[in-house]
Amino acid sequence: MSEQKARQQKKTGSGQGSGSPDLFDLWRQWLDRSERQMNTVLNEVMGSPQFNQAQARMMETFLQMQSSFGELTQRQFSLLNLPTRTDILELGERLREVDERLARLEEAVAALDRTGPREEKRPRKKPRRTKKPPSSREDAAKDEKPKKVRKKKTSGRKKTTKRTASQSED
Repeated sequence: MSEQKARQQKKTGSGQGSGSPDLFDLWRQWLDRSERQMNTVLNEVMGSPQFNQAQARMMETFLQMQSSFGELTQRQFSLLNLPTRTDILELGERLREVDERLARLEEAVAALDRTGPREEKRPRKKPRRTKKPPSSREDAAKDEKPKKVRKKKTSGRKKTTKRTASQSED
């Protein structure tokens, strides 16, 4: 019972027998009751199929708006010649693939270096020469074809003859 008396004293204002309830306690009790009532009402509403349908429609609308906004943003970025998030992600993926291929090539080269050369290669044969170089200048002079000599023109003017009046009428 002493516990109940302590609660009673807290409610009445630290043990004074004034009999008037504390305003803070009244407000707290009202808040607790209204919170419980709201909780039960909202649980009933959220459990209804109408609420689930409305929430599903709202989510669909939101997703449509989000995709429209994404497309619009992508078009604007392409007009400004700027990369989008997907462009950068694709570029990162391609770079990762190139890095992996490079790592594999480096491993293959390292494996070849460890094993050493497999067989000694034969020296490569040079192609046969069909023409032999001239042994001296005399041979070179014999092999050369005589150059054609062009005649110089004496004058750039053509000779004209005088025509008579009877020749020009024809």
